[in-house]
Amino acid sequence: MKKQAGKINKPELAWTKADYLTAKMDIPDKLLSDDIHTEGELMSEEETASWLADTEKTFFIIKQQNKKLFENLYQRYVVDIHYLCELGKITEEDTDELLRPERFNL
Repeated sequence: MKKQAGKINKPELAWTKADYLTAKMDIPDKLLSDDIHTEGELMSEEETASWLADTEKTFFIIKQQNKKLFENLYQRYVVDIHYLCELGKITEEDTDELLRPERFNL
């Protein structure tokens, strides 16, 4: 979950354009022309798969370099995974598999 200047406390993929503006952060291209939807809602199946793969690769690198940063990012990841499940972007079985502790040697 992101906690920034605007005190937004929800899954990163649940942010709308207004949330990014409130937090004074760069708005993802996908949200520039959309004032209603979240980044997670607008992700295609391919984008969701890419986000999952990129996140996993990043985690393996970060965990070796900075365990505390990894732990913070992992907590955000857990919330985002549940949000993707709520949206129907991944199944409950996928959610269970993606959050399995041994996946990241937790």
